[in-house]
Amino acid sequence: MNHRLERLILGTVLLAAIAYGVADENPGVLLVGVVGIIAAWCVTRARGGRALPLAATIPLTLAAVGYAMIRLVGEGFKVGVFSEFVLALIVVKLVDRRSARDNAQLLLLSVFLVVGAILTSNRLLLGLLILLFVPVFGATVVRHQIESTRQAASPWLGGARSRGSVQESADLRRLVWFSTMACLVMSIVVFVVMPRGVGMQAFGAWGNTALGQVTSFTDEVELGRGGLISQSSTPVLDLSLIPI
Repeated sequence: MNHRLERLILGTVLLAAIAYGVADENPGVLLVGVVGIIAAWCVTRARGGRALPLAATIPLTLAAVGYAMIRLVGEGFKVGVFSEFVLALIVVKLVDRRSARDNAQLLLLSVFLVVGAILTSNRLLLGLLILLFVPVFGATVVRHQIESTRQAASPWLGGARSRGSVQESADLRRLVWFSTMACLVMSIVVFVVMPRGVGMQAFGAWGNTALGQVTSFTDEVELGRGGLISQSSTPVLDLSLIPI
């Protein structure tokens, strides 16, 4: 496999794992995810890029599914449960890549993990990580499509590939740069034009990342609408009034 594509895939999945770890604010998940991805990568490189046998990958997949089912029964269907399951699948898929389709699945799982991070938090650091993830992901997708086409093409294209590799890399960088800038401009336009509050309840509790993460007072009050106040019967004050 092309070494540049290999490095781009590693960077994509690592950025996705770091983004979710930062969003979840769980150092354990961040550490396990990053270490698991690097370990799986090293195992594959040590085998010369070959996948582990099915006798090893099937139990790993079943373990990931079993862990997700236990969390699902205990906590219900939450963003964290889904995202950690996706992270586990990324680690398993890294040692079970047998074709270009497996690389495509890795890229798709990375997108799912980043979406889970966005639904979990709205921190500034997460936004910066996503700004870094987008161009890396775009470059990985383009490089993956190029390499997939080459593998399916006739062998006589090999010489043309080596002669045009420098120009191809320059074209790839320009394409990723302009695509990233176009996405950034469109995102700013949508953010400015679209009214606030549209689609807030489209996913129920999912996506309401600001709940519980805001301070100070609001200048707008809507009667009958739930806020950050929760009901509890725990006594917080004993007050006695003594007439003078």
